[in-house]
Amino acid sequence: MLRPGDEPNSDSEGYAMAGQIEARFAGKVAVITGGAGGIGRAAAERFAAEGAKVVVIDLPDSPLEESVATVERAGSEALGRPTSRVRPTANAT
Repeated sequence: MLRPGDEPNSDSEGYAMAGQIEARFAGKVAVITGGAGGIGRAAAERFAAEGAKVVVIDLPDSPLEESVATVERAGSEALGRPTSRVRPTANAT
């Protein structure tokens, strides 16, 4: 078990050694909403770095192309799709 101040390595709790990223999401697809910036973009980049193909979804006026390029630079395939806000209907369950 890691304790405060411990450095994760391949011998403790299954963490990769510093500087190594496992491809634990290889063959998977991550769909990231709000992926055009901030935490969403960072999540998209991390999933890509760990082997996932990434679908980035955000509002039409957001910088989707920039996020797609970021994911591709991280070494993965990416698809950007704009979407608009959806207001639930009164009779939705």
